[in-house]
Amino acid sequence: MAAWSPRSFWAGVGVTFLAFFLVKAAWPIFRDVVGPNDYTVEREIASPSRTYRAVQYTSMGGGAAGWCQQFIAIAPASTPFNPQGATQSFSYVFSARCSSDIAFEWAADDRLRVAYSIGEGTSVTQKPRTSDGAVAVEYKLLP
Repeated sequence: MAAWSPRSFWAGVGVTFLAFFLVKAAWPIFRDVVGPNDYTVEREIASPSRTYRAVQYTSMGGGAAGWCQQFIAIAPASTPFNPQGATQSFSYVFSARCSSDIAFEWAADDRLRVAYSIGEGTSVTQKPRTSDGAVAVEYKLLP
């Protein structure tokens, strides 16, 4: 068996160090890309009779080339709100990119008004009612 030369030893050390450094540097990016989204509840407004609440929340992810989406969901006032569950079950009534301006208010206990701007891009979702049909939603595009 041939003996290791000092040159091949240092080459092996260098390659090992470089591989370790690349994995260490890439791990946070990889974790952001495949990891869970971040959800933040931005605002909640109770309906006039306090039966429901309209919840505006954001979801972000994707690391350095990330994305951000805003949502409005209508939830019963008596139950805890889970943004991740609302997003995964598509139970929100409105969504738009985070560059959009959004305002909302209750017109009645069974009717929510949402006003929004398009912002950068055209990714908007509008539903006319909640999935159970209890609350109608009106939309207005802001200039």
